Amino acid sequence: YHLGELPEAAWSAVEFGLDQAKTASVQFWSPSAIQFLTEKAQQQAKSSGTSSSSSSGKITESAYQRNLYKKFRQVRTEASSGWSAQLSKAALQVWNLQRVLQRKSDPVSRQIFLEVVAAA
Repeated sequence: YHLGELPEAAWSAVEFGLDQAKTASVQFWSPSAIQFLTEKAQQQAKSSGTSSSSSSGKITESAYQRNLYKKFRQVRTEASSGWSAQLSKAALQVWNLQRVLQRKSDPVSRQIFLEVVAAA
């Protein structure tokens, strides 16, 4: 990079990481995503309850509630693991960029890249 282009490139990389984090958060915390998780847990609770119930195929309300609670925790855990992985990936990319900018300098002017980016 030309030293004059560095701030724009660095800030666009940071904005890209921020956009990734925002997208992951919106997808995880949106009402439609929460509704989908709830419906998925209900469906799994019903299907697992009928397979382990008595020969009549009926499930008691308390058994259904236990299954629903268990499945909802399981579905929520899976979804939050994906969300946190996406957030961690975006944060790691920005952190690595910051580390590189702190350590590298222009061979001609001896300016540290982080100072060049911070001044822009």
